[in-house]
Amino acid sequence: MWTITLNENEFQTVSPYEAERGDARTWKIALWGTHRDERAIARLQRLFPQTLGQLCQENEQNGWHLHEGLPLRKRSDENHEHLDSVPFLQGKKRLNTTAMNASEYLFSVPPSALEDIPKEECFIRKGRRKGLLVSEPPRLIMHASWKYVIYSNDYFVIRPRQIGLSAPQKDADYLRALSVFLSSSIVRYYLFFQTPSWGIERDRITLDDVKSIPLPHFTPDQIAQLAAVQKELAQMEIKRGTSSTQALVDEQIAHIFRLPASMSILATEFHRVRSTLIGGSTPGVAIKPPKEEDLRAYAQEIANELDAFTTPRDTHHKVTMTTSQKMICCTVELLKSDQPLPIEVGKDGPDDTSPFAQMINGLNKELSQWVYVQRGLRIFAGPKVHIYKMPRLINWTRTQALNDADDLIAEVLAAGMGK
Repeated sequence: MWTITLNENEFQTVSPYEAERGDARTWKIALWGTHRDERAIARLQRLFPQTLGQLCQENEQNGWHLHEGLPLRKRSDENHEHLDSVPFLQGKKRLNTTAMNASEYLFSVPPSALEDIPKEECFIRKGRRKGLLVSEPPRLIMHASWKYVIYSNDYFVIRPRQIGLSAPQKDADYLRALSVFLSSSIVRYYLFFQTPSWGIERDRITLDDVKSIPLPHFTPDQIAQLAAVQKELAQMEIKRGTSSTQALVDEQIAHIFRLPASMSILATEFHRVRSTLIGGSTPGVAIKPPKEEDLRAYAQEIANELDAFTTPRDTHHKVTMTTSQKMICCTVELLKSDQPLPIEVGKDGPDDTSPFAQMINGLNKELSQWVYVQRGLRIFAGPKVHIYKMPRLINWTRTQALNDADDLIAEVLAAGMGK
């Protein structure tokens, strides 16, 4: 027998006025995000008003080209009149996307991912020569599902649906800098909410999606810093693999462009936690029990948010996390203190004898046959608030701490308890 359990924080409401506009992002936010994600996307577009499409258009006369890869064809008696011959490609290299994906490289192209172009495939459809422009180095190769954005200084052909960006040799460092920025979680986060099919059908990024990516106006110093980061990342993955490269990219982008902390949290945790649920996968990171460092990060974030809201400044919030196998409780208490208060994480007794066990059945409500709603619980007790939720990482991230802090503030103000 199968059952479906819906958690209370998975419910969203959509304004009929927004639904009438037909904007795909409305539904992406409703399915995968919150009001904070919507505000973060809008803020990102304000911080970086230039788009990648505009940058390439402005530099088109200087040799910048942004196009999809080259669709090579085999000649036959049926279609020979619709093809142009490109004999100079014989023996040159072509990116094998299957081998590239298997390599798990994110910042360089290993030799094993390149294959020779056979003579019989040195044909293209008439008028489809733009893909040749993005075969010339230096250039970027952008995966159709945004698994990587790689800088390369070698000549090879990329396949259709993959996207290339080529530029003159004098702009090589600019392309290196772009590869780091476009590989960041903040760009992946933006594309997810802008691309209608990502997370719903096939993860396919179109050329128009790529052109819409907001970019900063890179200064010469920022280009130099990011170009050095790209070279370091390429060497790191060749020597040690890709396990630590994404964290380094996100740290550098947040530092160099001084991104708001909340925006960085939303983007990095979406990539690390929420995106693992795409496709309906249940064994992912998101539903595993949180570790102690996750609970401490959640507690610190909610304390920071509530402290920032509270006046006067001689009061701070003490946050205590109490864990068990079936339920986790976050207790927030307002105390007199001139300094932020330390976080405490402790364990409750056995589940069958603790108060947690008595609440679990009451919070799981049957909606219909085989469909249940798993509710959370907040108890206001004087200067304390107790937040009870299931022990899943997605419930105890820093992103969720921001949302929970918003809810607490709203409930306190609505009840007339705020000062």
